[in-house]
Amino acid sequence: MLRLLEHYTSTQGEGPRVGVLTQFVRFAGCNLKCPKWPCDSQFAIDPAQYRNEQTAVFPDELASRISTVEAVDGSRNICLTGGEPFLQKHEDLIVLVQELVYQGFRFEVFTNGTFLIPASMFDMSVAPVLDWKLPGSGEDSANLNRIRNVKVMKGRHLGSIKFTIADRDDFEMARALWADFLQDGTLEVFVGPVWGKIAPQQVVDWIREYRLPWRLNIQAHNYIYGAQTRRT
Repeated sequence: MLRLLEHYTSTQGEGPRVGVLTQFVRFAGCNLKCPKWPCDSQFAIDPAQYRNEQTAVFPDELASRISTVEAVDGSRNICLTGGEPFLQKHEDLIVLVQELVYQGFRFEVFTNGTFLIPASMFDMSVAPVLDWKLPGSGEDSANLNRIRNVKVMKGRHLGSIKFTIADRDDFEMARALWADFLQDGTLEVFVGPVWGKIAPQQVVDWIREYRLPWRLNIQAHNYIYGAQTRRT
């Protein structure tokens, strides 16, 4: 079964599908804590907060709920998020996606990249948005699975990379990672500020300084609904 925390429709505020009406399927639990800046979904990573809200659902039950919502509001883009979605049983995630891909739903998954993404997810054109953690998060330790995932994503020409910047050190680390793994342009790179830590204008100035082919990621949903506001 899947540990579902939230399921709601909103506009996608990050990554390559910004502005697309999206059903967000948020799962409970994360293997990272990002202690140096507040996670924008702290309620999904802190067991003390999510244990009383999460519900266990079968993949086919959740697929039925998603189909029912689509029949009401037309939202056919599905974002699997968390926490960390790949903490869930991979076989159950695959069943969920399989049931809906054949109905024409599109999937993206926001992941920290520390778990290997199942090959069948790529086979079903699930687009990963890999949130590569930087020093400002406190979770920047080397992780070979991130590199392995990026190599597969590049080979499949599927997915994108997201860097969240707290300061100049974060920006320089992102630039170094891009030079090492991403400079060939196979994957789109999104970069944005930690909400409340640094101004988007500063990030844009640094992008201009180094003539980087990156796209600004400003969490549009926070401007629409307000930071830390939970949608239902």
